[in-house]
Amino acid sequence: MKDNLSIKTISAPGNIVTQSNIVGNAGTGAFCVYNNERHAVGTKIKNEDGREYLCSQDGSWQVINEEGN
Repeated sequence: MKDNLSIKTISAPGNIVTQSNIVGNAGTGAFCVYNNERHAVGTKIKNEDGREYLCSQDGSWQVINEEGN
């Protein structure tokens, strides 16, 4: 189903590295938007500069690693 969510690890600019089984649905659960797609809470984005972001329960991307430039 299109609104099903799974936890992913994404290397920017949008390459999915890993993906879990379905953990929720965008119609009933929290999610974050990246690259025009919905992602489950717990999804992580790893930028080329070393920065990492985590999808939080409030639907925002939180910096978890600021070792980038």
